[in-house]
Amino acid sequence: MEPFVTIGRVVRPQGRQGELKVALETDFPERFAALREVYLFRPPARAGFQLRRAWPHQGHIILELATITSISQAQAWAGAEVQIPADQRWPVPPGHYYISDLIGCEVWNQDVHLGPIEAVRPGSGAPLLEVRVDAGRQVLIPFARAYLENFDLARRVLRLRLPEGLLDL
Repeated sequence: MEPFVTIGRVVRPQGRQGELKVALETDFPERFAALREVYLFRPPARAGFQLRRAWPHQGHIILELATITSISQAQAWAGAEVQIPADQRWPVPPGHYYISDLIGCEVWNQDVHLGPIEAVRPGSGAPLLEVRVDAGRQVLIPFARAYLENFDLARRVLRLRLPEGLLDL
């Protein structure tokens, strides 16, 4: 099965013709203008839709999909994730990573294995990596360039050099 990534979430219908109001979950909202198809996902089902139009509106994106033409059809998708195939993601600049690429990576502090990344939280500066260590204990580690030794995306291994005592906080 082809991997998908979420770029938005349906909030509710918008208008009378079945348009969908979508909360953005992408740093690239302009990407909607280039899309021809999107997928709506609500476990366990995923359905593909031809994208007729997309336009920004009050901090959201409004989607007009080919076969959703009424308020009731649109309402049925409220809460669904708007997805695209992972191979259609826009490239990120060097030194930047998609959260979905970080989740599940094994974290090492120098030569000590810490555990897998379970989530990435926004931080006041650097994002915080939620890492499961020591048989279930969770730690938050700033994903700061100053701590990064190496990130091997292909092997899904993140090597850091953390300051003494950071893991004890």
